[in-house]
Amino acid sequence: MAKTVARNKRLNVRRDREIAAIVAENVDRLRTMRDLSLRDLSKLTGDSVATLARVASVDSRDPYPTRMGVIVRLAEALGVTVNALLIRPK
Repeated sequence: MAKTVARNKRLNVRRDREIAAIVAENVDRLRTMRDLSLRDLSKLTGDSVATLARVASVDSRDPYPTRMGVIVRLAEALGVTVNALLIRPK
């Protein structure tokens, strides 16, 4: 049982980091297309520059760096759907 729990936790952390990397890639791409700095995006979302920098870098110390509330605010600020931030660009 303990081995299964530990395995599932590792899989969840890996999946969460993969999602965070996709969000970071999409935010960076959309922010660049719109010529927005992190400071500009911070003003639009109400999140701190530090929070947005952590999202952009997928801070490896935090296994769950991108919270849903931040994703929703980023999507609104960038004028896209939440799905647009969660799906790997083609």
